[in-house]
Amino acid sequence: MKTLFITRHAKAIGKGKGPDDFERTLKESGRNEASEVGHHLLKTGLIPQYIVSSPAFRAISTARIIAAEIAYPAELIETDMRIFEGGTDHLLTVIGETNECYNSMMIVGHNPAIDELYQSLSDLSQEEFQKSAVAILRFQSATWKELENTKGRLLQYITPENSSI
Repeated sequence: MKTLFITRHAKAIGKGKGPDDFERTLKESGRNEASEVGHHLLKTGLIPQYIVSSPAFRAISTARIIAAEIAYPAELIETDMRIFEGGTDHLLTVIGETNECYNSMMIVGHNPAIDELYQSLSDLSQEEFQKSAVAILRFQSATWKELENTKGRLLQYITPENSSI
C-alpha cells in the first residue's frame, strides 16, 4: 500500500513583481498557511517518509516549512526540475522513480500540473487545487510505478482553512 501527499506550493508574490518566476518568494500569509498545514499533518500523524519538491523557491520553501512542522530534516528534501518544468506525465515519472522502501511520499509542485495529477489519481474532483493544500491519497498498489494506472482513496484534503479542525 502506498500513500501519496500531493501538495501545491503556498501563496507567493505575483508574477511581474520582482524576481523571475523560478525565484518568486512566498508571501508572509503563504508561510503561515504552509506552517498551519504542516502542523495539521503532525497532529493527525499523517507524515510522509519522503519529500520531493520542485526546486523553484516558492515550492522548496513550502516543502521546508512543512518539513519543519513534521520534524522531517530539511536536508533530506530532494528537488527535481521535472516537477517545475513538466506536466502530469513528468510528475508520475518522478513518483514512479521513488525508492520502494518508502510507503509514503510528498510531492510539492505547481498548478496546473498538481491539479491535473490529483484529478488523474482520484475519483473526486476539486474546483481548484488551492495554494498550500495537501491531498492525501492511499493506493492499494505495491509499487510507486503502478500509481499511474490506478485511483487512490482520498484520506484527507487539507487546506489552510480546514487545517485547524
